Amino acid sequence: MLIKAGRLEVKKDDKIIWTSPPAWQVQEAHMADLNGDGQEDIAALTMAPGEFGQVKPFWVTQDDKDVRQHIYIFNLKENIFHPVWMASRIYRPTCAFRLGRILPNGHNQLVTLDAATTTSDGSCSASHVSIWGWNGWGFSRIWQSATGTYSGLSLDGTDDQVRAYAALGP
Repeated sequence: MLIKAGRLEVKKDDKIIWTSPPAWQVQEAHMADLNGDGQEDIAALTMAPGEFGQVKPFWVTQDDKDVRQHIYIFNLKENIFHPVWMASRIYRPTCAFRLGRILPNGHNQLVTLDAATTTSDGSCSASHVSIWGWNGWGFSRIWQSATGTYSGLSLDGTDDQVRAYAALGP
C-alpha cells in the first residue's frame, strides 16, 4: 500500500490491484480488521468532493462539490475492493489516525488526532485524541481526551494490547 501524489495504490504480488479515484486526495491510509469479519480492511483519510461521498442519504437529491475530509473503509475480497463504510464529511478535521487494539475487547479501534479547525495553509493543530469503535454500521466515539494541543500520534505494543501516545503541548 502506497500513497503517491495523493493517490492510494494497493499492490498484490507486485501488481497494482486498486488505485483510488483521481478526485480523491488520500492523506493517510492503514490496514487492520476494523469491522470484526476476520479480514483486513483499508482505512483511508481522504479529501473528496461532496458532503456524503458516493452514497447519499435518500433525502439528498444533489450533493455539493466542495472538497471535504472523509474516512473510507474498504475490504478486499477476491482481488476486488468493496466499500464497507463511506463516511459523510468529518465535521472536526482529523490530523492523523492509527488503527489498533486499544481496548481489551478483542477488536481494533480507530484512534484519531482531532482538530478544532485547520489553518489556511491546510496544516492541522489537534485539540483532542479520540478512540472510535465499530458499531456494526459505522464508528462511535468511545473516548475523547481533555482539550489540549496534541501531536505525534503513535501506537505501541503487541497485537493484543496497544497503547496510544500523543504529545501534549503547551
